[in-house]
Amino acid sequence: MGPQGGSVTLLHFGLTGDTRPPSCNATSDYPSAIIDGIADAFQTKRMQFALDLGDHMFVCDYALATAQAQMQLYTDATARYSGTWFMTMGNHECSHSPCLSTSKNANYVAFMDALAPVATKPYYKL
Repeated sequence: MGPQGGSVTLLHFGLTGDTRPPSCNATSDYPSAIIDGIADAFQTKRMQFALDLGDHMFVCDYALATAQAQMQLYTDATARYSGTWFMTMGNHECSHSPCLSTSKNANYVAFMDALAPVATKPYYKL
């Protein structure tokens, strides 16, 4: 199961969300061990795909470097899983400005860069 679809006789998928640091700009407190463990469990259980519910970062100063660092920690974890991992945009990826395709909001830009291997828009449709 990937971005182009597919079919299976029995669907097994992983679901996660809100894997961000406990406070603003606390990249050093990113819960890498937790998200690594989740990705490892998805891999071990051979989930056909993974879906998250957003909130991969907690960046309050909207510094692009901080947003990119936190998204990199998240995507490092998702790379431990060999299937497709569909990320969704939470309120921490888009706040304080409209998150349109032309948005320069650092959190949105970092999220969209991380989403690029799967999608070019922050939503999915058939």
